[in-house]
Amino acid sequence: MVNILGDKIINETLKNNLCNMAGFRNILVHDYMKLDRGLVYDIINNNLLSYYQIKLFYSFHLLL
Repeated sequence: MVNILGDKIINETLKNNLCNMAGFRNILVHDYMKLDRGLVYDIINNNLLSYYQIKLFYSFHLLL
């Protein structure tokens, strides 16, 4: 778990997914000319669960 303001609320898997998403976003924005469309397709089709987990996490914690 990762500490945020003293509370362990983000597990390692979610933390890694957030880091990977940020890195992928940087590739999309800054290096789009070299973008592997097959990789984008794979990420969209196989990793949306991570997106929904992060969305749920933020929705829950922003309402507190």
